[in-house]
Amino acid sequence: MRASTGTTVPAAEGRGLQSPAYGTPSPDLLARADRGLARFLARHTEDQAGRRHAEGGEDSQR
Repeated sequence: MRASTGTTVPAAEGRGLQSPAYGTPSPDLLARADRGLARFLARHTEDQAGRRHAEGGEDSQR
């Protein structure tokens, strides 16, 4: 059983288990995400251009 200290002041907050940069993406992660997005957009625009060409028109949403 713990003895009561009789103070009403809360305990000082420490860092705990999380690092100070918790929740902040690293520069490496951001660069990797940028490359992935660029690949996705390049593939998506190539697919769209191929569909328009194959259908013989500019509007492929008919």
